[in-house]
Amino acid sequence: MSSASSSLLAWVWEAQTARYVNLALLSTYIWDWLLSLSDEFTAIQRCRSWSTILAYLLSRTGVVGSIFINFMIPIAPIEHCNSIFHLGTVLGAVASGATSFLFLYRIRAVYGRSMVITAVFGALWLAVAISGAAFVFLTSGTISPGPRRQCIVNKLRPESMFVLWVKGAYDTAVFVAISHRMASISRAKCASTTSPWSCARGKGLSQLCRDVLQDGQLYYFASVGTTLFAAIAIMLPINVGWRMIFSESGFPLDSSMACRVFRRVLLAPKNEEPEPGTSSPVLMTTFMNEPGYLYDDHEMCRDDSPAHATL
Repeated sequence: MSSASSSLLAWVWEAQTARYVNLALLSTYIWDWLLSLSDEFTAIQRCRSWSTILAYLLSRTGVVGSIFINFMIPIAPIEHCNSIFHLGTVLGAVASGATSFLFLYRIRAVYGRSMVITAVFGALWLAVAISGAAFVFLTSGTISPGPRRQCIVNKLRPESMFVLWVKGAYDTAVFVAISHRMASISRAKCASTTSPWSCARGKGLSQLCRDVLQDGQLYYFASVGTTLFAAIAIMLPINVGWRMIFSESGFPLDSSMACRVFRRVLLAPKNEEPEPGTSSPVLMTTFMNEPGYLYDDHEMCRDDSPAHATL
């Protein structure tokens, strides 16, 4: 078999594998979305911030649009190959920025709308958004060789790994800041016989505050795992198409888990109280105003005592 024929077969196999992977990602993500539609409608109705609602919807629709375009690229009109490919990367960048924006609101809530925290993490989020936009120019599509002409990935520059490191740094900073805030309060409430692990998991806080802490921990470890995997995949000495397939596989998971954390916070009932003999003196402004529920425009974690600690 000639080298040209071998190259053509490799392109065909790569394109088919990419379609199967994207079909699996798209099906799984849409299934997850359909299962949570009822909760999403309720959460959106209770959310009073249009920017947060917009970020949530952009995270959802951006992922679906990006994966769908990647799935359709092999059968796209070849005269618009690169334009269609860039549209997919733009939607992916929008979804990534929107997902990170949800956690910007989360950390502002945890720290009571602190101006310092808002400025620092707002700048970090802006870096995520800018690096995501730069990713569009670090990739491109082209037409495959041979008689079976179709759109394929042509370029994935090593510099695109920088985009993933920026996102990983942002996720890490959010994780450390929220965990430190929650765990420090938990340690103050823990008995001397309580293990450090229990304190780190939020013992002594209300159920809601433990959910805020533990959901953030779960999201972070899943997100950092997929980010590291994608960053390593970009540097592997394999064909650019395979590197693209591996690097995008964790993209829907980040969005799905971030949206789940967002919904869980907004749907928490008011009757969730701290453990007996404990309290949660954390005042966290947030973006919801629903009478009869735990969250309103002024507080996130209720405290039975009259005193609240605010940063």
